[in-house]
Amino acid sequence: MDSLLIVIFTYLILVKCYIVCQEDSSYFSPAIVETQYLTFDMTQYGPNGGVFSSPNFPNHYPQDTILFYQFIASSDYRVLIEIDHFQVRGVTPQCTHDYLDVFINVTEFNLVYNVVNDQLLHRYCGRNKPPLLISYTNLLLLGFFTEDTQTEKGFNGTFRFISEQPYKNHLAREPCDYIFNSSMSKRGEFLSSTYPGTYLP
Repeated sequence: MDSLLIVIFTYLILVKCYIVCQEDSSYFSPAIVETQYLTFDMTQYGPNGGVFSSPNFPNHYPQDTILFYQFIASSDYRVLIEIDHFQVRGVTPQCTHDYLDVFINVTEFNLVYNVVNDQLLHRYCGRNKPPLLISYTNLLLLGFFTEDTQTEKGFNGTFRFISEQPYKNHLAREPCDYIFNSSMSKRGEFLSSTYPGTYLP
């Protein structure tokens, strides 16, 4: 709970600073950090997806970065992400310098809503790269934040879109109420909600 409060407090400070700085450009020095967004939509990339990376990879990423990666699958698909290389300044689990926030259980790309509703899966930094990620919905959100000090190489990875049908087999009620009836099938398989990716807390 304490870590959640810290995350919420951090984001609220960012939001407040953004509002104040918009009203008074002299309030914050150096220049305001601009929030950037990258969108990877299945309608554009197809089910096979593509690649993504931190800015300038494999060279060092820039200072003072706030960058959100928005992955959007069709309604009957999910997002699968694999990080290949990961080198972000910081030490786990605190990650007080630069870090990558992962949200796999989101229904909209509203940062404050997702943080307040405890949708943050994990915060990654150092060499502790995220495991295989599969979204619980058709959306997945990554947030990359860097300070105004030294930087490192960052990260790169691949994404693709997979059918959600295997997760729906025998599902009677969301999120995990499954019924297996021998009169319907003598054998089969069942999956945790984001298998083989890391599961939700």
